[in-house]
Amino acid sequence: MAEICDRPAVILTGFGPFKDHKTNDSWAAVCQITQGDRGKSIEESLGVRLVTEHMPVSYDFADRAIPDLWEAHKPLFVLHVGIHVDDLFRIETKSFRSNYTSKDINGKTPEQNICRVGTEEILETKLDTVKLLEDVKATLGSKGTNVEVALSENPGNFLCGYSFYTSLCADAERCLFLHIPPPSSSIPIEHKADVVEAVMIRSVEQLRATCGNREAPRS
Repeated sequence: MAEICDRPAVILTGFGPFKDHKTNDSWAAVCQITQGDRGKSIEESLGVRLVTEHMPVSYDFADRAIPDLWEAHKPLFVLHVGIHVDDLFRIETKSFRSNYTSKDINGKTPEQNICRVGTEEILETKLDTVKLLEDVKATLGSKGTNVEVALSENPGNFLCGYSFYTSLCADAERCLFLHIPPPSSSIPIEHKADVVEAVMIRSVEQLRATCGNREAPRS
């Protein structure tokens, strides 16, 4: 069995508090599936090492941390998780370079409201998200996790879309963004964690089926 340090990395990120959200369920859900026995079980079954990053809702932090994560770990897959406004789980399929006009926790926006990296206005994940959605629904159904999951083409013009675009610039074949319901939702955190886990595992399985354990390209 390969040592944990020799296994390909799977990175999961969640956000910290912002505005009226004193806690952020995106980070809580990431912690639920990566810590303790559950995290160890996932690592063993997938043959990966899980890497997590708690992200302050800051453009400057995203500019530094996301490229650093890609460079340091050469991940097999990166899943960013954030919260949305309703009970629908959204697998985001694309993101945008410009129009980031919402201020972060430091009261800042990006220079000229555009992402620091990239040149194309729209970038899309190269994962087969239609198949992924079917696979995720099947996984959740088998566990009895009764929630609504859909594909989305609009991750928003705040840190969610900004972070996703930054990762898409690194490798569009190996990253996704998942929006989950907010803390005010009636959906329990356990169900939110189940969806994060299902999206992560099914994405890794899809990548393994198409390109194996190939690392992200080195710059």
